Amino acid sequence: TAKWNESHFDDPEYDQMLADARLEVDFYKRKAHYIRAQEHLVETSGTFIPYHRTQLVGLGRRVKNMDTAKSNAVRWHLVEVSE
Repeated sequence: TAKWNESHFDDPEYDQMLADARLEVDFYKRKAHYIRAQEHLVETSGTFIPYHRTQLVGLGRRVKNMDTAKSNAVRWHLVEVSE
């Protein structure tokens, strides 16, 4: 129900995984619970944010001939997500 839940992800199984992890007092068992929960989230969630693009541009009268760094290494039109 959070405002930042853009994909409206709602999964009782995931919620239970988090509840189990929060109840575990043994560090290594708790860590294993969180790892399983993260793996489940990766497999079932609906938001994909690969990175944030940063572009540096110099502006000013003394700056000349500065090209912006190209940041198009990922050709998104070719990316496919399989089932």
